[in-house]
Amino acid sequence: MQSENHRSFGPIKKEHIFLIQKWRNEQMDVLRQRKKIKHNEQINWFNSLKKDRKQKLFAIFEGKGLRKKLIGYCGLTNIDYFNHRAEVSFLADTKRTLLYSVYRADMVSALSYLASYAFLKLNLKKIFTETYEFRKKHIKIIEQFGLRKDGILRLHIFLRNKYYNSVIHSMLQGEYFGKKKFTRRVE
Repeated sequence: MQSENHRSFGPIKKEHIFLIQKWRNEQMDVLRQRKKIKHNEQINWFNSLKKDRKQKLFAIFEGKGLRKKLIGYCGLTNIDYFNHRAEVSFLADTKRTLLYSVYRADMVSALSYLASYAFLKLNLKKIFTETYEFRKKHIKIIEQFGLRKDGILRLHIFLRNKYYNSVIHSMLQGEYFGKKKFTRRVE
């Protein structure tokens, strides 16, 4: 599926998983991951994706045709079908995270895709995120997109020999419909 800025979204394939593993291991400080992922663990993770109804993950590509390149992945995790909610997940190529304008464009594209998928395809009522407080630029992008700060989980995560707060943001289906004019459907 194609989106703005020549980014597209598709299934995560086996040839993507070791690049994703590399990015996850490089960016452990912003994830809920406490140790490096091993080769066999990444294979097991990939094999479990098809059976796991509680997550919908997508590869993010930039470019078209033969120039199409994997630049990250995103998804809806911890999907709760009874309560109609899911957590948003996003991880970009580590090099792309260093350039704010590139990272921002990648993340906004992912948020747009995931919100549309969540609210139109899955008919969820809420999407939410948890972000560590030191990720100020990440939080700024989330809020500019339209997710609202719900609250702070105080001293919630221990990293770098220090406790940090986690910031919780969410968007409700009605807020998204009020924010967007829909011209396309999610497939």
